[in-house]
Amino acid sequence: MREATLSSQEIEQLISDVAQFGKNVQLMQRLAGARRAETALADQHKLEKARDALISGLISRVQIRYQWQEQLWIDTIERKPEGFYLVRIVHQST
Repeated sequence: MREATLSSQEIEQLISDVAQFGKNVQLMQRLAGARRAETALADQHKLEKARDALISGLISRVQIRYQWQEQLWIDTIERKPEGFYLVRIVHQST
């Protein structure tokens, strides 16, 4: 598990990298007023919309699950006053 605080520019780069290099990308986000997070397969367009919503403050947290280098990665990004808090977990794929 890794943790970091990122800037909006670093969030843009992270999401661009996931869109370009990740496989089987899933996006989990809870929209304002929703009781549950929605999970959907994510293409570049959906990732960009989630990025924009996170950076603008329309949503406060997003989780991206993807495969890269034969491992499952889970990135949870939460908007904080000091920046964007990232928690990254990697699991061995089976």
